[in-house]
Amino acid sequence: VLQEQGALGAARANYERALLIDEQFYGTIHPNIAGRAMQLGRALRAMDDREGAQALFDRATTILANANDLKPAALAGADRPGRRLG
Repeated sequence: VLQEQGALGAARANYERALLIDEQFYGTIHPNIAGRAMQLGRALRAMDDREGAQALFDRATTILANANDLKPAALAGADRPGRRLG
């Protein structure tokens, strides 16, 4: 909503915070991280940060391209240090 209203700085801050929270919960290779990276990338692109946006789009693409190779534990966030399943 913030991005649609033109509040790009606030949108970027919210997307960065959401990405950080999700990385702490899911780890760095979960498909949800790809979605967050895409959201942040779109905000950066709207702010004319093409390099930053491209880096995030590339990260999201890599995560999604490898999603079929992920083991169920990785999808559950087991790659996050200190997280136990079950």
